[in-house]
Amino acid sequence: MHASLRLDNTFKLPEPLKTLAISAANGSLDDLTKLHDLIPDSPQSQLRLFIPVLYANLNFSDISDLRAQLEIDFSVVQLRTSKAILALKGICELQKHLISRAYGEIWSSAWEWIQFLDDCDKQRPGETGASSSELRMLYITVISSLSDDADTLSTMKRTPRIRKYFGKGWVAVVDQLQPSDELFRKLCDFSIQHVNAKDTANLQELINGAGSIPEFASLMVKHIRCAVPHKQHAPSPHDGFALLAVFALLLETDLFHGPLREPLVTNGIVECLTVALHALCGPDMLMTEQLIPMCFGVLYPSISTFPGFPLFKQALDNGLLRALVLCAGRRERILQTALHWFLREPLLEMLVYHSVLSSLRPVFDEAKNLANSPGFRSSEYAREWDNFVTLATERLAVMERYDSGELVAIRACDNVECSAMRKNDELLRCTACRNAFYCSKECQAADWASGHRKLCKNAFNRIHEKCPQLTFRDHDFLRALVHSDYLSRRDNLLAMHIMFLQGDPDAPFFIKFDYRKGSVSMDTGEVPGEMAEYAVRATRSGGRVELHMVVVREGTGRSRAHVIPLRSADGRVLEGLKAMARGDYVAPESPEMRLSSLDLARTH
Repeated sequence: MHASLRLDNTFKLPEPLKTLAISAANGSLDDLTKLHDLIPDSPQSQLRLFIPVLYANLNFSDISDLRAQLEIDFSVVQLRTSKAILALKGICELQKHLISRAYGEIWSSAWEWIQFLDDCDKQRPGETGASSSELRMLYITVISSLSDDADTLSTMKRTPRIRKYFGKGWVAVVDQLQPSDELFRKLCDFSIQHVNAKDTANLQELINGAGSIPEFASLMVKHIRCAVPHKQHAPSPHDGFALLAVFALLLETDLFHGPLREPLVTNGIVECLTVALHALCGPDMLMTEQLIPMCFGVLYPSISTFPGFPLFKQALDNGLLRALVLCAGRRERILQTALHWFLREPLLEMLVYHSVLSSLRPVFDEAKNLANSPGFRSSEYAREWDNFVTLATERLAVMERYDSGELVAIRACDNVECSAMRKNDELLRCTACRNAFYCSKECQAADWASGHRKLCKNAFNRIHEKCPQLTFRDHDFLRALVHSDYLSRRDNLLAMHIMFLQGDPDAPFFIKFDYRKGSVSMDTGEVPGEMAEYAVRATRSGGRVELHMVVVREGTGRSRAHVIPLRSADGRVLEGLKAMARGDYVAPESPEMRLSSLDLARTH
């Protein structure tokens, strides 16, 4: 036993403090409470003499007897655990004011009590003298406090399962949402220095303490929110250190690129990272050279998770666009890869979704004004930003026309043998896939029997299982966008049809509208195998259905194709295309102009 832990040291205390100390050491909970309350105001000379009293209440030789009492008389256990909890709190309070070589030996007893208290709490939650949450915060307080001593830390590092209890405590701390600054700082210190995410066993202990991978993901997100709760928050150096603790942990573990990423996204990592990024762009924030690239390092793959467009909407709602402009104008040296990626890919690719454009619209003008700053205009991102602004302006204009009801105001009955065209609200909608419309129940029944039965199942699975975030409005806006682009390039498309059909005038064909690089590109080709059912329907329509396939990006490396047919009132356009391909049709004007001028209702 270390000399400073000997109980006879208490005899050096003045009366009546000596009597109080001896009584506390001999088991009086009331006197131990009184001694604990004296710690903040006592001189160091007396604090050293309190150590043996607290240590006496951590005698772990009692634990084996107490385990036997768990099922017999819990009141005996409860009294003893109450004293141990108070002693552990006293040790942590002493550590703030006093350096002692005895802490290493105290740790051995403290560790035994931490494990026993946790076992008791599992069997009798809240009956140990503290709530489950208070106990778990006590674990992390003891671990982080005693780790300040280098010799004790060396012992702690060799303690099996210590990070499991640290994980339990971490959860309890962040669940407070506004934890004490001191405890939160100690937690972050220990995490940065002693939780090695590259050590698989080390990390697994921590995850076990949190409960599971989804609960660990929730822990990481809550931690970030504790550090930066909202966009207007001005982060302190401690907040920056708190972010560093989580960023370092996430970026170093392979789990982030595997089973951890999806639960992180589900728990709101994109939203809280965007809030943090917005706050980090403040002029007085410290450690930005380190923190902002790390924040982007976590945000970059998170926002790319399939499907990406709802996540991008979240990010826009929480200030992403403003943060990107501020970062590009002032910190291009440290963010080159991340900023180029945002400007070249998702900012352009996501402009096909009504939900994303709705989030972009209220922040677009402010971001454009910020981008007019000399710092941004002289950056290497100005040209890419201008490309984004041009495309966004076009798409927002299309959305205005769509929202007003001007664009694609009519829709065709999806019974391909019917030529009826009506306003949207005058048609019946298939209640399963929500994407087929009919002018009557008779047309709906006929279409179901002639092929919609199979297409409906595929559409239902696509919308409701694989991509639940694709709302009807998002899908319907794609229809409007395709129609707008079709109208603006109709002459060119007709010329492409004729060239394609010259090889085989009777060959079924389709047009692909590819939006994966932002601006649309169009191509005509043979109908692919996966569109065979649609091709059969188009053939049955007598030229009233032209197959158009729309390809959009839904996350990095993930694309989705939507079939959005072009409907005509009759088959005159297809007949004219075939005639021109055969060379049978001669007119003074160009064939494209001739077909474009037909007074024919067409809609997607």
